[in-house]
Amino acid sequence: MYIKKELADTLGVELIKYSTGNIVNRLEGRNVVINKIQAYISFMFSGAYKTNIKPNVVVIEELKYKYCGIHTVIKDLDTLEFEEKEIETELISHDGQGVISLELAEKIKQELNSRPNSKN
Repeated sequence: MYIKKELADTLGVELIKYSTGNIVNRLEGRNVVINKIQAYISFMFSGAYKTNIKPNVVVIEELKYKYCGIHTVIKDLDTLEFEEKEIETELISHDGQGVISLELAEKIKQELNSRPNSKN
C-alpha cells in the first residue's frame, strides 16, 4: 500500500491506530516493547513484486520446539497493567522465513532486475 506523502501524518497514523488496536498510542511513554507490533506495521506498509515464475514447490515440515520463560504480559487492557508470567510456547525454527533454492532465487533476481526502475 502506498500513501501520498501529504497524507502520511493523517491516514498513515489512522491505519496504524486501527491495525494495532491503538495499543501503540496507549503505550506511548512506557518502556515497553510489544512483540510483532512493528512487524505488523512494517508489513502493512510494505510492497511486493509479482513474478511470472511458476516454480515446483516442496513443502517441508519445519522444526518445532517448546520454550518456557518469564515474559512481561499485559494483565489488563483497560488499565494497561503488566505482570511477569512464565509462559510455555511452541516455536517454529524458521517462523515464516521459507526455503528457496539458489536456482529459483537467481530466476527471481533476473526477472526483477530486467524491469525498468527496478532496485538491485
